[in-house]
Amino acid sequence: MLRVSIRSVQYRQQLYGLCMETKDKQHNREPSLLDVLVSVLASMFGVQSNRNREKDFAHGKPSQYIIIGLLVTAVFVLTVWGVVNLVMKLAGA
Repeated sequence: MLRVSIRSVQYRQQLYGLCMETKDKQHNREPSLLDVLVSVLASMFGVQSNRNREKDFAHGKPSQYIIIGLLVTAVFVLTVWGVVNLVMKLAGA
């Protein structure tokens, strides 16, 4: 026969509640610069999850995402331009 004491059930409920509070606090905090960068990169590759997108809209500042998005786009364009110039130079054109 399985005997579960009320005390152990209450302990598990408290522990679960603390875990859920910690997760809620992590989702309710303002995103760091690294969080914004990862989110922008994920959205540019098309792999951003709906949950992360909702978190970004709920807790992030649009200006952060716009600035990081423009910077990442500029770095991407300059990288492609540099690679094309290098290939053209190596090809003798």
